[in-house]
Amino acid sequence: MADRSGGQLIRETKSLCPECGGIIPARIIEREGRVVQVKQCLAHGGFEFVIHDDPAFFKKCLSGTSGVPREFHECDIEGCLGCERHFGHIKTIMIDVTERCDLNCPACFTNTHSRKSREPSADEIVSRLKKLKDKPTILICGGEPTLRTDLAEIIRKITALGFVVKVATNGIKLADESYARSLRDAGLGWALLQFDGFSDDIYRVTRGRELLETKRRALASLEKAGIKVCLACMAVKGVNDGEIGKIVDFMMGNDNIMHLGCTVLSSVGRDNFGAERATTALDVMKAVEAGTRGRIAVKDFMRSRAIGNFVFRLTGNRDFQQKSCFHMLLLHKRGKDYIPVNRYFDPAGAVANAGGFARLAALFGSLRHWDAIQMTGEVKLFTIEEFRARNTIDLTEANCCNKVYMSDEGYIPPCIYNTKYREMSWLPKGDTKDARTPRGAETE
Repeated sequence: MADRSGGQLIRETKSLCPECGGIIPARIIEREGRVVQVKQCLAHGGFEFVIHDDPAFFKKCLSGTSGVPREFHECDIEGCLGCERHFGHIKTIMIDVTERCDLNCPACFTNTHSRKSREPSADEIVSRLKKLKDKPTILICGGEPTLRTDLAEIIRKITALGFVVKVATNGIKLADESYARSLRDAGLGWALLQFDGFSDDIYRVTRGRELLETKRRALASLEKAGIKVCLACMAVKGVNDGEIGKIVDFMMGNDNIMHLGCTVLSSVGRDNFGAERATTALDVMKAVEAGTRGRIAVKDFMRSRAIGNFVFRLTGNRDFQQKSCFHMLLLHKRGKDYIPVNRYFDPAGAVANAGGFARLAALFGSLRHWDAIQMTGEVKLFTIEEFRARNTIDLTEANCCNKVYMSDEGYIPPCIYNTKYREMSWLPKGDTKDARTPRGAETE
C-alpha cells in the first residue's frame, strides 16, 4: 500500500515524540531502500527516523513475529502498564535492585550513575511476588546487583516462593569463589555474565578497564559453585563483532555455559560510541556466519524463526515466541562440533543427521523451558536482541513483549520502561515526580 509521505506502508502503530515523550500515531514505511518511521506530534511537529537499512530483512522478521491476542495490541500503553490479563503471557520479570555500579561503561542501556533512586527491599520485592498467580523467571539486574549486601537474602526469599532466579552481573565480585558459592547456597541457578570477548583491548573500549582475567575467574567460580551461565555480549561494530564466532565456539566447548545472548549497540540509555559503532541483528548474524566459517548462517536464524513460531502457535510455550527484535537459534553439540537444530527439519538435513534428530527428540522434555535447572548443555541457545530507542520505538509491538520490569509504576515491557518510565521508577521516598498509582498484574 502506498503511503501518503511516499514509499510503501508496512504498518501503522504508536510511538513516542522525541521532544515531549508523548504517545503519538506513527507509520512504518519502506522508502528509497530503507525502513523509516514517520510520526507527527501536535505540539512539536513531524519526525522521520530510519529504522533499518534492509527492508527485505526487516519485513521477513516482521512476518515471522508470533501473533499474540489482539487485546495486547489495543491496551492503553500509557495507563495499562502490564495489567492482569497480560500476566499469563509473561516469561520473565526483571527487577532493578540497584542503580549503583562498579563500572562506568561507555555504553549502558540502563544509564547507571545518571539518577537518584531507592533500592527496593527484599521484603518489598517478595510482597509483590507473593501476589502473582504464575511463576515467571525472575531476573535480578541493575546497575550491578552484587553491590547489594543483601543479594543472597533477596535470592533466598524469592526462590522460597518457587521462582527460578537469574542474576545479571559484570562478574567482578563473582571472581571470588566463596561469594559465588554463597549465592548458590541461597538458591541462585543462573548468572548472566557480561562477556564481550577474549582481549583486554576489547574491555578497555567496551567497559573502560581490563577485565579478561576477572571474567575467566568468574566463570571458574560459577562452574565450581554449580551456577549455570549465560554469556551476555554487547556487539560493537569494529570492536568485538569479529569475536562473536569465537564466543559461540567457547560456549559450545564449555559444559557450564548454556546460552549466549548478544545485544546490539544502540542509542538506548548511555551511548558514547556514536552511530559509526552501532550494530543491527543482521550485522551480528553476518559476523557469526563469517566467524564460524558457515557452521551458523544467516538463513539458520530465518528458518529457526519459522520453526519457533510454529512451536509457539502449537504449544503456547513463551520460550519460543518470536519477536521482530529477538532472534533465537538452538545449537546441538555433536562431539567436538555442533549444528543448528533447524537443519534437522530440512529434508536433506534430517536424512544426513538422523541420529541427531532422534537424540533431540529424546531431549525434548528438558527443552520445553530454557530456564530449567536440569538443562544438560547438550543443546544450547544463541540469541540476538535489539533494544528499541525512544526515537524509533514501536509501542504496539513493544507492548506484546513476554518480559516486563517490576517498578513503582507497575509491570512494564523493557523497551517501554527504558524509553519512557525508568526515570520515574523506584523514586526516593517523598519524591512525587510525575507520580502515578502503581498498577500491575498483582491479584489478592
